[in-house]
Amino acid sequence: MMMSNHFIKSVRSRLAMLLGLSLMVSMMIAVAAFAVQYTINTTDNTTAEWDNQGIPVFQTDATGDTTNNGNVRDDITETRVATGNDGKLYFLMQTNGSPAVNDLNHSAAAYIDCDRDGVTGEQGDRLVTYIPHYSPLGIGSGTERITLCEGNEAQCAALGPDAGQQVGDHIEWGVTITDLPAGCQNNVDIKFYSAIAVFGSQSTVLDETSLKGWNIPTPVTLSQVHGHTALSWGWALIAIVSMMLLPGILFFWRSRRQTA
Repeated sequence: MMMSNHFIKSVRSRLAMLLGLSLMVSMMIAVAAFAVQYTINTTDNTTAEWDNQGIPVFQTDATGDTTNNGNVRDDITETRVATGNDGKLYFLMQTNGSPAVNDLNHSAAAYIDCDRDGVTGEQGDRLVTYIPHYSPLGIGSGTERITLCEGNEAQCAALGPDAGQQVGDHIEWGVTITDLPAGCQNNVDIKFYSAIAVFGSQSTVLDETSLKGWNIPTPVTLSQVHGHTALSWGWALIAIVSMMLLPGILFFWRSRRQTA
């Protein structure tokens, strides 16, 4: 039996709609597979979630390269960066000795080169520091402190408690992305350093890494590019192929039904 022109046009129309819908859904699935955000807790006395979630190493640093009388607790060996599912940008630093940056007013710092010009110490850039034992007068054991500073450290603001923690030879801390300037919320370069926080003056650097690029916002972060998305993308590919085959299967089924 010959199919009518009306039926053929109807099937073509439905096929086009299904194909468009399939492609749209496939793209959404692919993006969703790439848009992993991480759960980071800076108050649980552990940094195991970085390993448990497969957050890859951002940058390593040689041991034994401290300056300005830095010690093994200031000697950076490994750093990581992650975008949290709570809208924060998180940092993890590991040092060559434990407890990390433990001396009075010693800090773990992440410098964000917002304009990616390779120049640090600029006002428009940002510095996020965690100090386990902060004492402006150098007296006592000090208290925990998180700060967000302009890149030249001319202006700094405390971020409050429970934004970071020291766990053995690891330090983890974070900053809310919307607290950063608009130019710091996209592609940036980040470097880490340990330092002595000097009250009313620039910090004295004890060890540092080089600058390295990072894409802060979701859905795409460098953790996803370098990390553990192969499985997610595999499922996304299966979904894409399935969606693209679906219109043909439906068309074949309708054709058989009409000619039966």
